[in-house]
Amino acid sequence: VAFSIGGNGYVGLGGTQSVYFEDFYKYDPQTEEWSEVSSFPGLARWRAFAFVLDGKAYVGGGSHYGESTKDYTDCWMYDPQTDGWSYVSNFPNDLVIGCFAFSLGGKGYVGEGAEDLYLANYGTKIWEFDPQSKGWSIATEMIGPRTGRIFSFCTTHEGKAYIGGGSSYLLNLYFYDDFYSWDKNGMTGLAEFENWEALGAGQPDPNQTIIYDLAASHEDTLWAIPLSNTLNYNPLEITYSADGGNHWENALVDTDPTYFTAKFSMLSGQKGFLAGSKEFNGTGKTKVFYTANGGQKWVEKLGSAENVIYEAGGIHFFDQNVGLCWGNNVTDQYRMVIYRTIDGGNTWALLSDPALPIPLSNLFSYTPSGTNGFDAIGDTIWIPVDTRILKSTDRGESWTSTSIGVFHHLIYSLAFESASKGIFLTDNYPYEWATRAYLTQDGGESWSEIPVPDVPSAVSIEHIPGSGGGYIAHSTWTPSPKIIYTPDSGVHWYNIEAPPSMASLRFIAPGTGFGGGQLLPGFKSGVYKWKGNLDAVTPITEPGKGITDEDFSVFPQPVSTALSLYNKANHFIKDITIADLIGRNLKKMDVLKNDKVIRIPLDGIRPGIYLLCIQTEDSGQHVIRFLKF
Repeated sequence: VAFSIGGNGYVGLGGTQSVYFEDFYKYDPQTEEWSEVSSFPGLARWRAFAFVLDGKAYVGGGSHYGESTKDYTDCWMYDPQTDGWSYVSNFPNDLVIGCFAFSLGGKGYVGEGAEDLYLANYGTKIWEFDPQSKGWSIATEMIGPRTGRIFSFCTTHEGKAYIGGGSSYLLNLYFYDDFYSWDKNGMTGLAEFENWEALGAGQPDPNQTIIYDLAASHEDTLWAIPLSNTLNYNPLEITYSADGGNHWENALVDTDPTYFTAKFSMLSGQKGFLAGSKEFNGTGKTKVFYTANGGQKWVEKLGSAENVIYEAGGIHFFDQNVGLCWGNNVTDQYRMVIYRTIDGGNTWALLSDPALPIPLSNLFSYTPSGTNGFDAIGDTIWIPVDTRILKSTDRGESWTSTSIGVFHHLIYSLAFESASKGIFLTDNYPYEWATRAYLTQDGGESWSEIPVPDVPSAVSIEHIPGSGGGYIAHSTWTPSPKIIYTPDSGVHWYNIEAPPSMASLRFIAPGTGFGGGQLLPGFKSGVYKWKGNLDAVTPITEPGKGITDEDFSVFPQPVSTALSLYNKANHFIKDITIADLIGRNLKKMDVLKNDKVIRIPLDGIRPGIYLLCIQTEDSGQHVIRFLKF
């Protein structure tokens, strides 16, 4: 942990997974020397927090590897004038691993971290410490992922706190790129997001954290499924609006409090089927319900004793009678099963392996979003399953399977603009969290990889009806404040600002779309309506547009390992070349995007002065010198 007092820096605690330290050191920038100060009087630890008030440091929290945090909630004060420590109080709970902390207006603030990195939810509350009473009180709830975060960065400036980043071991070590400001005296609600209008989501169960699935027949008729993406179970519910989100009606479909996921198939504005799954990592099964009156009454169509679906991967009805419901087998989570009905859900048949192109063993259906886990056009449906894509052209009577070949990712989401042309996105691990995108032009028989931006790490993709080759994609529960858009089937991609943690997207026309985000207590949140113009907010650089010296800059200067290019004017960059001073090209990067900041690794480039040559799509060129040491 580190802090500064009186122009000097202090560093202490830390350790490895087996050895921990309690010593502290002071750094004097005037003499450029380190000196040891009094050791921390509590248990040695790592991942602690610290903040400074009135020239004194407050240090607490942290843990040992694999140990309970109950013994590490203590908070101590260090006075550099006496070089002494004194006990202050204990943090109010055990969520003390990887907290962020800052001081503001004479008070200290600590954002909850984790009790255990892998086995429990992280906290989201920010606690205020009063140095006079030595007491703690809840100041606010951290917006962003309701699963919480650890190892965030924070700072203060002109009376406001700025908090961002961090990660979640619960979500496979996702790293967050969201960033927030907090004014404890001035904020009464969520700031507005450009081109998005918050519609709310009614009053779902307070344990629900996200809008996981969305459906819309037109801009006035909306369905939204609230779920908890934490480790909590909840009753099965859905919320419905008939007036564009001005008013919501919450329907409790099943009071059983063990549901963890759900999928919805809308037949019309008033009719739809809902599949809900119970007891994650347990023995629960899936139920299917039907409503014909906007959710006022629900009828069970498939009971949990009548199927072996452990986690519903999707549900789709081609019309009032013919539909499919699929997911992972309760006795073998890596064996997918598909059920089919031809009488509106009154009876269901389990498709046997002979009816399918492959035995569905060792194939896992995984959907990070309630939307876009499959796609259907007319009688044709495509379902991604692990590294394969199942396809039926006759409403599920017969199937074919496409294998992508040597492929080390999972296929998370796909979308089609026509019966022949579509895009799928992969997972975003393990290769440096990089999503990959593939395009088909023959209905899914063959696929070729296409470029896709690294940030945000989008894993769910939606085709925009009526747009031709328009697709929009997002990172689901990873709290990125961006989504990406392509107007031309993946040839070009553009960033669009959006509310963080969009778990679902549903567009019904180029100008009409909805997003499902976090349900934040005390805020109008949940469902958002797209109010922008895709062409206006994502302009492609016009041919012949000039480049000025102010359009591009690089940092840091000089640089050691990686250079960042700042694209101030949002030019669409085709490629970047690094050349030496006599014109020899040493490295070339295909970019094909218009991101504000582009990271350029300098692996293999020796120390010296070089030229960074920027080529834009409209044949514009710009050259910047930089020094590598």
